[in-house]
Amino acid sequence: MQIRFADDLLDASHLNYYGSLKYTDYLAAWMQEHIDIPDRRNDAAYEKWAQISELFRHRELNGRQLKEIETKDAYMEALKEQPDSVTAVCWENNGALNIYQAGACVFQATSDEDYVKYLNLAGSDLAIRCTDGNTAVIVDREQYHFTEDGLNILVYDRIAEQVIDGVGFDEKNEMAAVR
Repeated sequence: MQIRFADDLLDASHLNYYGSLKYTDYLAAWMQEHIDIPDRRNDAAYEKWAQISELFRHRELNGRQLKEIETKDAYMEALKEQPDSVTAVCWENNGALNIYQAGACVFQATSDEDYVKYLNLAGSDLAIRCTDGNTAVIVDREQYHFTEDGLNILVYDRIAEQVIDGVGFDEKNEMAAVR
């Protein structure tokens, strides 16, 4: 499986996201070689299973991958690799804000002016308000904020219809991840 203990383990007996990918690839290859299982991906009788599988991928795997990242640069790179269903809100307490959907910036603002931005995110409402240089990011009436000094990031998946991660990178603490 080429498991590397330093990179692929969550603790002494559990794989992390990357280790689980390696194990899944190994298991799939072994099953293809040793077990004759029919391909049911396009079978209408298994459509509900496919929907649940897609929801799990968005809700669990994408969120877990992001939660394991501890540096700002690595996190920003991982956001670029997220599926089109992901909306990321990145803001600093000075009012600077960017909203990304499908890898593209769809809204940008600074604290030069007060602003309000509203997005309907499939099953949730995202409201952002900047007043007197203070930014409030609210999803379904819950306000998110992770660090006073640095970059805050909130990640919402429209297929999972929920926030899958939130993190702050604190300037006063060498840009350490705060969750």
